[in-house]
Amino acid sequence: CIHALFEQQVERTPEADAVVFGSEKLTYRQLNQRANQLAHYLRARGVGPEVLVGLCLERSPELIVGILGILKAGGAYVPLDPGYPQKRLDMIVADTGIRLMLTQPELAMRFTGVEPVLPGDTAACPQDNPGLKGNPGSLAYVIFTSGSTGRPKGVMIEQRALVNFVLAAQQVVQLDHSARLLSVTTISFDIFALELFLPLLCGAGMILASRETAMDGHALARLLTRSRATHLQATPTTWQMLVDVDWRPSDAFTGLCGGELLPRELAQAMAQRCTTLWNWYGPTEATVWATVLEVSARDYAAGNIGKPLSNYRVFILDGADNPVPIGVVGELAIGGDSLARGYFNQPDLTAARFSELGTLGRIYRTGDRARWRQDGQIEFLGRADEQLKVRGFRIEPGDIEACLLQHPDVSAAVVRVVGAAENRRLAAYIIARNGLSKETLGPLRDHVKQYLPDYMCPTSYTLLDRFPLTPNGKVDRQALPDPDGSRLDLNDSYVAPQTPLQQQLTEIWADVLGVDKVGIRDDFFELGGHSLLVLRLIARMEPVMGEQLSLLDMFQNPSIEAITRRDANREDTLPEAVTAIRATGSLAPFFAIGSHPRYTEVARRLDPDQPFYRLDVYALQTRQLLGGEGLLQSVEAIAAQLVNAILSIQPRGPYYLGGGCEGSFVALEVARTLQQRGEEVAQLVLWITPAPGFRRGVMFGKPALTRVLHQLRYQMVPELIADLTLRTLREAIRHARIEYRIFRAMDLYMPAGRFEGPIDLVRTA
Repeated sequence: CIHALFEQQVERTPEADAVVFGSEKLTYRQLNQRANQLAHYLRARGVGPEVLVGLCLERSPELIVGILGILKAGGAYVPLDPGYPQKRLDMIVADTGIRLMLTQPELAMRFTGVEPVLPGDTAACPQDNPGLKGNPGSLAYVIFTSGSTGRPKGVMIEQRALVNFVLAAQQVVQLDHSARLLSVTTISFDIFALELFLPLLCGAGMILASRETAMDGHALARLLTRSRATHLQATPTTWQMLVDVDWRPSDAFTGLCGGELLPRELAQAMAQRCTTLWNWYGPTEATVWATVLEVSARDYAAGNIGKPLSNYRVFILDGADNPVPIGVVGELAIGGDSLARGYFNQPDLTAARFSELGTLGRIYRTGDRARWRQDGQIEFLGRADEQLKVRGFRIEPGDIEACLLQHPDVSAAVVRVVGAAENRRLAAYIIARNGLSKETLGPLRDHVKQYLPDYMCPTSYTLLDRFPLTPNGKVDRQALPDPDGSRLDLNDSYVAPQTPLQQQLTEIWADVLGVDKVGIRDDFFELGGHSLLVLRLIARMEPVMGEQLSLLDMFQNPSIEAITRRDANREDTLPEAVTAIRATGSLAPFFAIGSHPRYTEVARRLDPDQPFYRLDVYALQTRQLLGGEGLLQSVEAIAAQLVNAILSIQPRGPYYLGGGCEGSFVALEVARTLQQRGEEVAQLVLWITPAPGFRRGVMFGKPALTRVLHQLRYQMVPELIADLTLRTLREAIRHARIEYRIFRAMDLYMPAGRFEGPIDLVRTA
């Protein structure tokens, strides 16, 4: 079993770094001990072989602990991406019948009928290895992919298949204890299994990139450099982002690329940056990858996917299931030791795609067209059916079409891919009823977003009276017209550009997005924009706007009106997370730490000659998160950042400081830090705060969860009822995640020394 191999590696390199996420690190010993605690906890709740446990966690060391803990308990994990729409997650939970869910407090309220298991629940459990349960034939995980019936289908991967794949991949990549592999893949993508287990079985380090960093080429390039990563596995889309920002490693670097066709031009650019470059191919049903090719920039031909991995068998079959000669096109089938058990609770579908084929043994029919080359390698030639690949994601058009047909105003629907390779996107074609028109498509688009993840949502909707048909009566997808390029955000009326700058930007946006017309209030992401297009858009906008833009700028200001207003109103002189409530005055400034909205009222009641600055802990953490640095984990780390901000405004004392609620302990630590630097702190005011350590174990326990749930229930749910976008939901969840991290830091805070001076403590009556 895969976790038994991990335990052997723990014995060999117990003190080596196993997982790194921002400032957090876990050695192999620490990771094993925490996974053991979780395993003991889960076993006490009935987890064992063939028992499925849900896993809904943001990228963090807790995610790695969760996977290992479930496997050590003998169970199998079901990854649930927090970024997916709730209704799609509910489908997976209902189909699997899971009753335990490893999650975070800010995500727990999204699931009903399952028992949440939170990080703090296992603290009292033993740290020793729990002993092996299960065997190589036991389930390791069930991962859900797009299904043609409108519901995702679960692929069941056994321990033996996972072990064989990881060891076969290690034969190719040959990681050692000095390697550092940067992980950018979501847990709902099967590639994550390689990013996790390949380094952990050989003593290497796994570096976790945050979700936001993985979407931003500039941030990802910085993290690759700062972390001294030696290996990266990513889709061509992510590699293209790095090429677009001209990332270049300073030392020997190994690139792993898979998930979709690797274009020759991109392969050449990557080969210039990577000492070694591997191109992988394989479906989820064959446990991640099945073939591999070492890419040579000179000889690489697009579509070449190399040869099978160890203990994999690859066949190219004709319509009668006979192997075809070299050069003849057929369907690619895979056999060997890493095939999936089948599809969860779908025996008919399993029988249709997996079969015993005489002397060939058990095979999986991929639906991919391929042929053997003269050199014994395989050339991939696309799909034999209608399945799609968009930016590395496998998509069944029927999944999207079934969702569209659930809407009462849709009579028939067809989905296909349009656009060039670097801008492939989904287009929906609708035959309407009940008066559905181009002007009323907004509710239909919102309906789709409730059920499908972002990468499966069409970016254009075209109304037709009828679909073109082939001679045998099927829809002729190739004969469907190109999308008309009109505006796609139809909830708001078109607003024309008001200034020459806005006119230039609308033309750039329309060109990048491939549409005819863009209004200044149109949302870039609602128009079909994604992370790769953002980088291209930014590169086009920067010369026009005369400044450098970031991915964060676009996410916070996704319309032309917002981005130009931000340009006009920004305060370039202030550090991050600092707001000048009153920037002028002859008195020494007062620095209020925290995010309380009443700070403006406090400033108004002070002397008019008193400068007043707010240092927002939430804003600082948000910038850390979206900038790819990871959340600051302690009060000391937060205070260190704010001290630098204060010094940039007021280089020398005396300093006047205050903090309330989540800013109170930070203010105390800022005051201590300034004193340690030899500066005078003339006043320290704290609002509504306990003494550090007085409530240890309380803020980090149930009250923290209660407060987060309170926030989600009373702030986020009304926004959803008001039919706002999924991005609003994500922002609310992100805010709750930051709040939970701040509470945890406060709960664990104990000053390393004294603050020498009086403290004014303000409490409500």
